[in-house]
Amino acid sequence: MGEKRILCIGKRIFLVEGVKKHCIYNLNDGALYSITDDVFQVIKRLRQSEAAMAGFDEEEREIVQVLLSEDIISPSLMVEENDSISAGDTGGAAAIDFAWIEVTDRCNLACVHCYNSASRGRGKDMLFDHFQLVVSELKRIGVDKIQFIGGEPLLHQDLRRMIAYSRDHFSFLEVFTNGTLVNSNWSKIFKEYNVNVAVSVYSYDTANHEKVTGSAGSHAKTNAGLRLLKENGVPYRISCIRMAGIDVGRRNTELYDLSLRQGMVRLSGRASSKLLDKELVKKRAITKNTFSRPVKEEFFKTMINLNNCFSRTLYIAADLDVYPCVMERRLRHGNLQDASLAAILKREIMMLSKDKIETCHDCEYRYACFDCRPDSLEKGVYDKPWYCTYDPYSGEWQRDMPAL
Repeated sequence: MGEKRILCIGKRIFLVEGVKKHCIYNLNDGALYSITDDVFQVIKRLRQSEAAMAGFDEEEREIVQVLLSEDIISPSLMVEENDSISAGDTGGAAAIDFAWIEVTDRCNLACVHCYNSASRGRGKDMLFDHFQLVVSELKRIGVDKIQFIGGEPLLHQDLRRMIAYSRDHFSFLEVFTNGTLVNSNWSKIFKEYNVNVAVSVYSYDTANHEKVTGSAGSHAKTNAGLRLLKENGVPYRISCIRMAGIDVGRRNTELYDLSLRQGMVRLSGRASSKLLDKELVKKRAITKNTFSRPVKEEFFKTMINLNNCFSRTLYIAADLDVYPCVMERRLRHGNLQDASLAAILKREIMMLSKDKIETCHDCEYRYACFDCRPDSLEKGVYDKPWYCTYDPYSGEWQRDMPAL
């Protein structure tokens, strides 16, 4: 289609061109309107000339009346052609504000869905002087929130020292752990340094939880760790990843409610399509109903220029390799041992918008569609999401869910 322009047709109302159909984004209320090419051409003519309606036939006049009744256009619309916008014109700018820091890729569990295939065997631990470098580089580009991850971060012998060093540099610290190594000492450390904790729990039921972790006794240890966090007043949240064959079960504890924060397993690292079933695919699928939710103006403008995640997050591995996401290893910024963070950051990664994704670049919904590149089902990094049910070339939604 060549360069696609986004037409401004009213105050905070934009018309996005697709290859078959088009979409009106009314950012005043977040509503989206799918329109045919006939309506698109009527709007374009209205923008070009105040006298355009004189040449409209009856059907075209009816289209105008519908647009007026929906407050999509006003009688004084007639916006000049140079008021249209294109990628780069909306002021959206990459602003990294959060980073995952992998202090070790070693783990004491063997979860079936692990995003970086962490191992119980030998692995890499981040050196403390390297950690100091990471902190310095993150602060230099304005990052204010970090999360310590692994593997299992509590396995790192210098984790307390790292936490203490970070406290005065960031407004938010969080440790993501499986909870099995949380003891009274760790609980007191987290409380002392005002550290938030995120804990993985997959089921209320021991057998189902340990089917994921591959480790007998892990469920009881995680619950014991959570109890200590609660007793010591440490703020914590639960991450419950849904996957096929794992029953969350019925709530039997006051420590957590697994219905409050559930995520879908992402097909990266050790995860495969075997961890999905029809129910999960249905929840993951992009359908017509996906776009019934209001679209926020900030998201719209971000999606025109940038990737919704890669423009604001970084993942720094134990060996100082820098990636855009904790689950994305196909795209790499560089290594902090070679140059500063500011020097190695690649704009083409941060600006990997839907306009650069196969098929998506021809879709009229592309600026309202959240993009998760790592969840690719072994497809290429620039391929259309496997879970999308829309064909922009026919303008039709498929009835069946995507096949695994």
